[in-house]
Amino acid sequence: MTTHFARRGFTTAATGVLIGVLSIGLSGCDRPGDVGTAAASEAEAAAFTQHFKIDGMFCSGCEQTVRSRISELDGVVSCEVSHREGTAVVRVRSEDVIDRILSEVDQAGFEISLSDQPALEEAAEEKITAKSD
Repeated sequence: MTTHFARRGFTTAATGVLIGVLSIGLSGCDRPGDVGTAAASEAEAAAFTQHFKIDGMFCSGCEQTVRSRISELDGVVSCEVSHREGTAVVRVRSEDVIDRILSEVDQAGFEISLSDQPALEEAAEEKITAKSD
């Protein structure tokens, strides 16, 4: 290994310094991936879930296309897409993102609309609560 680095102009000492510098840069983290968790937590707290109905998805390739088009938009926190159910459940930071999602999926060649899924879920919860009373 020393020979390999020596041929490229690195000495064993230089390699040790490089490794030391890299490890110092990582030592401030409690765990890998913790960088920016406070900011991410704040963004997640401000996010809300929006349900979409998507027609025209027939396979996992269609699903992946829709998922990647939505996930790449600024303001999208997370995205779950199902070609079998014809749905997308998206966590967004603001209402502005919804119009961009509708436009992006439409441009990809799929029919998309806002779903009343939350209303259906609330009605089901009310029905369950009423039965238990």
